Amino acid sequence: AADLAGDATAFPVPETSVNSYNQNDLDISKVSRLLLGHTASMLTGVKVVTDANGVMRILTSDRDEKIRVSSFPCTYAVEGYL
Repeated sequence: AADLAGDATAFPVPETSVNSYNQNDLDISKVSRLLLGHTASMLTGVKVVTDANGVMRILTSDRDEKIRVSSFPCTYAVEGYL
């Protein structure tokens, strides 16, 4: 998920069905993880991609038309900008 501050946060996807899932049992602050942030612009898109070798990357775009390519899960390692 992305927010207006330019941060991308990861949340777990529950494996149980939606009907039997109790949101009160899950404390979001304990299970969420800040992945990355763009310094001064809100994010307009987030996509996780896997290449032919199985390496995962996160592509993020912001309102200033910059696209950032980051490694996943080590998102502090920026691989480049498009």
